[in-house]
Amino acid sequence: MTSEHMQATREKFEIYSEYCNNHPAATSALQELYQDQRYVHFFEACRLLQEMIDISLDGFLLTPVQKICKYPLQLQELLKYTKTDHPDYSSVKGALEAMRDVALLVNERKRRMECLEKIASWQMTVEGWEGPDLLEESSQLIHQGEVTKGAGGAWPKDVTLFLFDHQLVYCKRDLLKRNTFVYRGRLNLGMCEVVDMPANKDSSFNMSNGWKIHSVAKNKWYTFSCKTTPEKLKWMEAFRKERALVAADETAGFVVGEKAKNLARVAARNQRNRPKRPRSTWFSFGGHKKGRGSGRTLGQIQHHPV
Repeated sequence: MTSEHMQATREKFEIYSEYCNNHPAATSALQELYQDQRYVHFFEACRLLQEMIDISLDGFLLTPVQKICKYPLQLQELLKYTKTDHPDYSSVKGALEAMRDVALLVNERKRRMECLEKIASWQMTVEGWEGPDLLEESSQLIHQGEVTKGAGGAWPKDVTLFLFDHQLVYCKRDLLKRNTFVYRGRLNLGMCEVVDMPANKDSSFNMSNGWKIHSVAKNKWYTFSCKTTPEKLKWMEAFRKERALVAADETAGFVVGEKAKNLARVAARNQRNRPKRPRSTWFSFGGHKKGRGSGRTLGQIQHHPV
């Protein structure tokens, strides 16, 4: 494959993104088939009939993932040993830039897909969930933490907030199972106004380090407060980040398709019901190997600007 061809067909390389996102589900399905010796013998017979090298089927599934990792590294080495006055120098340089762009795109889409899987997996652990799935509106967690909530003069309650793009979900911890959350409600942030409440500026708001959220859809005010000022400042920054993320996604035309949502749900179910962990390797595109996190808590999800 020539460097000119790589430049000309840059968009066609984006198919790697879809393949890499499908790879975990494919590997998981293959591992389930490996539990049946009939499939094990069938796959091996196919390999022998085709006179293929001694690599298992999951190894072949990994090959395209490895290739997209290697293209930027190989082109970088080629450019390193190509003189600047060589007629192919500009083509090699352009191909390197094209493959780096593709690798960045694959990385970002893979990161968003991993966030979808973790969101779907986390929702399965929340008791008493009501309404649409998180994936119908949200694609990643931005911030979370324990706060005190009050509404309409009700007695303040300790809740845990989970701030996603488009939604703010509030839960309470199960009294008997402290690591389990019970669903209590959510707010559509596209129909809300977040108001920072400076200390002692509102006599009707007795909690320090707090803020208000006005839900236009429900015509209702919600009050929240943190234990410390730094915690509150993190929440104020998180709300600004959420609005910026939503605006950036709208500008970029980013939409989570039904196929991606379904893949995330399948991956989440497989993660909970998997007989054993699949023999797969994840890569950070650009050539560095990394392990895939498997925690069920959303605290491990970190937001990175789009």
